Amino acid sequence: TIILQASAGRAQVPISRAHTVLEFDAASMIAYVCRTSQHRLANDVRAEPDYLPVKELPETRSEMTLPLRMGSRSIGVLDIQSERIGVFGPDDLWTMQILADQIAIAIRNAQLYQAETDRRNLADALRQAGREMSSSLDLGELTGRVLDQMAMVLPYERGSLWLQEDRVLISVAQRGFPEGEEGLRTVSYTHLRAH
Repeated sequence: TIILQASAGRAQVPISRAHTVLEFDAASMIAYVCRTSQHRLANDVRAEPDYLPVKELPETRSEMTLPLRMGSRSIGVLDIQSERIGVFGPDDLWTMQILADQIAIAIRNAQLYQAETDRRNLADALRQAGREMSSSLDLGELTGRVLDQMAMVLPYERGSLWLQEDRVLISVAQRGFPEGEEGLRTVSYTHLRAH
């Protein structure tokens, strides 16, 4: 699936979902460039079989679509449209492909930075959770803290903590269940193993 991430132009009109999300094998210049990592140029879109008209932009006459390349791999597309026929030339293709390659590098760097930031935030949250949990020796307080700290690491709607006593599992803490609907409090360990 190909998803429109940003757009700009003189007339800022909302584009329908049919043109902001495209299937990879769709008959469109954008999908073709994603599949092949090769640019497409249509200086008269009315003669281009892969041109996908956008009802909100009926004046489009020329379209230049370029791959955002990282080496031999495409990570997206830069699509440029004009209301004039024959507006794009070979020099424009060359210049805009250089720009598209720079955009791809910037996007990849931003993705790597975001992934590293997410990893760092997760590690910090895990350290904090460990500190919080080891700061109490009261079992009731500790089990509640476990679920609270887990929510800071991994957002969730409902969770429960079970401890084993002999061959029975006992729910010692629950979070996110409606009052009176906390679910099972004890389960036979042998019953669980049978399933």
